[in-house]
Amino acid sequence: MSAYLICKAELTKSEVLAGLAQLGFTEEQILIQDGQNLYGYHGDIRPEKSDITIRRKHLTNSSNDLGFQRGADGKFKMIVSQYDKGALVRKFKGTNTTFESLFKQAVGVGKTVANAKKKRYRVNMPKGGLQWGTPIRLSLTKGG
Repeated sequence: MSAYLICKAELTKSEVLAGLAQLGFTEEQILIQDGQNLYGYHGDIRPEKSDITIRRKHLTNSSNDLGFQRGADGKFKMIVSQYDKGALVRKFKGTNTTFESLFKQAVGVGKTVANAKKKRYRVNMPKGGLQWGTPIRLSLTKGG
């Protein structure tokens, strides 16, 4: 059984959702419900609870659920298993990074894209897609 770890990053709900969207998760895959049980890779109920959850079936074959737990201040902390910290970096093709850093980078890209769209810019993603864990340069075109 892989131990769950609570990551230090404190994110807003919109940041969590923006980061998950940048990693390719759909609205149907993102469960938003207070106090959901997290499940381990054997389907066992774990004691950890989350308020935003990606079920293990949307991660890797051997994954545990990925969760985000809201604190008293309204900020979310990531709950990720020790196994998934490495497995998710491989899944999202991260380079020289941790999953926490990769996710923070996805949040940053998500916020940039959202702000650009509000200002009516079109965002042009790099050819070949984003390479997590490396510097990311987005191109913006007015009038999007």
